[in-house]
Amino acid sequence: MGKFKSGLVAAMLWASVSGSAWATEVGQFYGAIDVGQSKFKEACTGVFPGETCSDTDTALRGALGYQVHPNVAVEASYANYGMAKFNDNAGLTAEAKASGFQLSAVGSWPLADAFSVTGKLGLALTKGELAIRDVVLGSYAQDDSKTTFAWGVGVRFNINPSVAIRAQYERLGEISIDKTDPTAKGDLDLMTAGVIFNF
Repeated sequence: MGKFKSGLVAAMLWASVSGSAWATEVGQFYGAIDVGQSKFKEACTGVFPGETCSDTDTALRGALGYQVHPNVAVEASYANYGMAKFNDNAGLTAEAKASGFQLSAVGSWPLADAFSVTGKLGLALTKGELAIRDVVLGSYAQDDSKTTFAWGVGVRFNINPSVAIRAQYERLGEISIDKTDPTAKGDLDLMTAGVIFNF
């Protein structure tokens, strides 16, 4: 039992040291820039042979965060999630794009001096836009906004006390692109890599 207690104490001390070596100071602000790929999950459902469709695009996000606890930050961000595109090669094209704000709590769990895993939970206010062009029927445009729960998981590596890099997978929930059509909606996922600047 004595050896077990000694080992447990040693493990706790190691975790404390490794976690505090790169701990972010409470009250510290940070900024982040993320770039990656968005996926409009239901955008290309039901595409027929001869038609073309792309449900992925480049996403770009800027974020500002505040460290409320050594392992918890509050982060606000705005992102352009890109668009999904459809073409029937007979004169009809459709584009669905999305952008929006997100407010989240970001947790961080150190695994080593400079490396940690992260989790994110919050609200996403996303605006979806639909644009359809047809050589016969003309153009149609509509949009809609929706607030959803968003979550994500990722990893973070601290290069030094001022700069870190991160990679994240996020599920932003269901977005709507046409307020007049309740079926014009689908899930939006995000894979990004970014740089964090502490100041």
